[in-house]
Amino acid sequence: MNQRILFLLVFALLSGQSPSAQTYKPGDHWYFGPQIGMASFFGDLSVHDFNLSRKISDESGFAWGLLAGKALNPKIDLRLNYLNGRLKGANPGIDMYFENNFSELNLGASVSISQLIWPGNTARFSLSANVAAGFIHFRAIKYKLSDNSYLSSEGFDPLKKKDGISQSSLLLPIGLGLGFRLTNRLTLSGDFSYRFNNSDKIDSQIGNTGISDRYSVASVGCYYIIAPKTKLNGNYYDSAGQGEQSNDRKVRQKDRRRK
Repeated sequence: MNQRILFLLVFALLSGQSPSAQTYKPGDHWYFGPQIGMASFFGDLSVHDFNLSRKISDESGFAWGLLAGKALNPKIDLRLNYLNGRLKGANPGIDMYFENNFSELNLGASVSISQLIWPGNTARFSLSANVAAGFIHFRAIKYKLSDNSYLSSEGFDPLKKKDGISQSSLLLPIGLGLGFRLTNRLTLSGDFSYRFNNSDKIDSQIGNTGISDRYSVASVGCYYIIAPKTKLNGNYYDSAGQGEQSNDRKVRQKDRRRK
């Protein structure tokens, strides 16, 4: 899975540098907006990994975030994402449950699958592959399921008050995104990504599998585009409605002049 995403990114980067690709100016097509959704835990203290309804009700928590990005060309965006949320889970087999508060910051790329398959596509719907790298900071506390007694914690004291610094871990989010363009400046978004990291303490429980804890994030949002670039009739238009001819059209016009 990781290799496929990396291959897609490399392919898109090479495509974006081809002579016929339209590269946006530094001030064009910046965007930002809020996101809300849920974070679902996968690890030692989760047992509903294949039961969606129980995963949502018993092993998921609310999450919210902010997204900012810059389109480099029609195929590739650079994105900065901040996320804050809660995780929870339980394992009756070992009589434990946990609660977690986390925040994360990651920087990555979004590659338009729609533009790779249908170059120049101007449909309102779009599909993208997203990959990023960053950090997660978290505090977690673990209890005995049968009597709610305290067992252990990371960054909390037994009364669930902040104690010392939070735990940190490297983070690798990989996922897919959907977009629906309402106007040239407003887009609705939906994202799902799986978060890999190098910590097994997100649930304050170190297991014996040797596999780090993981979690997924499903979110919806809306972002506002500054100086949007929209392809219409072969031209790229800036926010003032002034046309800028694509490289393909410029080449065709030069060929006609030579003839």
